[in-house]
Amino acid sequence: KKRMRLVLEENQRHDFLDPTVTMDEMNRIPTWAAGCVRKCLFKVSNVRADIKYPNDLMVQNQKCAGILSESVVRGSFVKGVVLGVGVNLNQRVFSEHLADCATSLFLLTKRRYNKIGMARHLTREFIHGLQSNSWCNHHIT
Repeated sequence: KKRMRLVLEENQRHDFLDPTVTMDEMNRIPTWAAGCVRKCLFKVSNVRADIKYPNDLMVQNQKCAGILSESVVRGSFVKGVVLGVGVNLNQRVFSEHLADCATSLFLLTKRRYNKIGMARHLTREFIHGLQSNSWCNHHIT
């Protein structure tokens, strides 16, 4: 069983043993993370987003969220992956050059969202995925 560690702000840690992860598995993590964000968006807002490979979440051809990832490598070993998640929550207006290609949960649902609440929902989704090892078995579809 492959396991990882989730480290949150304020030194909160959830240990899933040491990562002994292959490069193939490591390459799956950004898309797996996008799947976690997709599930979270649906649970919180009932918005169905599509994943634009490898790491953007799109609704009606407009980006509402994205994942950035960076591998932490020491020598020839991958020690981990740092993930950054961005969700457009409450934006009402986007700049002219983004207006046609970006959206927010507010624009889609006409409801305001709490940032802390969203972070908690995302954290739960990631923890569930790590506990179930779904990241290790995730395949791009």
